[in-house]
Amino acid sequence: MKSQFIKMLSIEIFLIIFALLNFFFVKRFSIILYFAALLIITIVLLKFNKMERRNEKDKRDLLLIIIISCLAYYILIYLAGLFVGFVYTTYSKSPLGMLRNISTCIILVLFIEVLREIVIKKGRYYRTIILLSPLVFTLLEVVTIINASLVTTRHIGLEMFLIVAVPCFCKNVLLTFVTYYSDKDNAIVYHLLMNLPTYFLPIFPAFSDYLSTTLVALQSTLTIIVALRVLYFRREKIEDAKKHKKLDRYQKAFNCILIALLVVLIYLVSNLGRFTIIAIGSGSMNGTINKGDVVLLDKKVKHYDEGDIIAFEQDGVVVVHRIVSVDKDDGIYSYKTKGDANNAMDMWTVKESSIVGHYLGRGLYIGWPTILLSEFLEEK
Repeated sequence: MKSQFIKMLSIEIFLIIFALLNFFFVKRFSIILYFAALLIITIVLLKFNKMERRNEKDKRDLLLIIIISCLAYYILIYLAGLFVGFVYTTYSKSPLGMLRNISTCIILVLFIEVLREIVIKKGRYYRTIILLSPLVFTLLEVVTIINASLVTTRHIGLEMFLIVAVPCFCKNVLLTFVTYYSDKDNAIVYHLLMNLPTYFLPIFPAFSDYLSTTLVALQSTLTIIVALRVLYFRREKIEDAKKHKKLDRYQKAFNCILIALLVVLIYLVSNLGRFTIIAIGSGSMNGTINKGDVVLLDKKVKHYDEGDIIAFEQDGVVVVHRIVSVDKDDGIYSYKTKGDANNAMDMWTVKESSIVGHYLGRGLYIGWPTILLSEFLEEK
């Protein structure tokens, strides 16, 4: 059994090295050569590894959960698109272009899922193998999208990590789970349902990159939670959930609170609604609002008075200062501002069009992770 662990771990390490070599050293990525290499790796591994069949009942139930989860995801995001608007796809809509994109996607999915099944089925009794799997297959997928030559600054690197790597990793956690409890067929279905629409749907909701990433991560996580519940009930032979009514009640209450908090947080950070939050990165308002605080803003306030605290854009940066005077010229208001901890008024005049929102309150110091990350990215 130890030799089996070493064998599967060696395969995962080899795949990681293979992906990293493509990421760092292949400046002009060739999808054809990449597919050829994956094909050779897949054939070699299949030759020396035979797959076992899993419980067909688990497989059917997981397939149903996957289909419902993906359909619910698309229905919800397109309903949300009615409020935030839509954007046209940037992918080719010509028959040849669509065929090329779709065939490339299908081939990549097939290679990755066959490799995943080999690793998961042969290493299923080893926690290290299972935990390492999402990272391995995230790297294999990510290198088809980005490489090191595109990461020219820390900001770009972080942006690519959030937009590409994070949702891809969350998706691969789910795919590893699906393969562990069924086989590659269900993983292929999920992978294709989440990827193929990108190439043939003409419009998509105009979400920010942050919100799109968050929604994919949530969809993957909720799918795992639902699937685990179904599998747990079957394993424990629980036919009636009322037998666990008391425990179930506390669990549902906790889940509802957690989901509500997540929804509120996503809403505030996404900047889609009336209210939003921002982290304070300077000490110009110390005493009233400290560096590292997170402030809640109301974007729909129409009138501002002297003494109000407002957030506004100045030279591409959002500033939160207090209004010290209000001017009106031909019905258009402008404002002079000052930081409470500053000795002098700001040199600029704030126009109504540059105001982001009206200050409502703050969360003490909870913005420090964002501030520290921002300062790290600004270092040369």
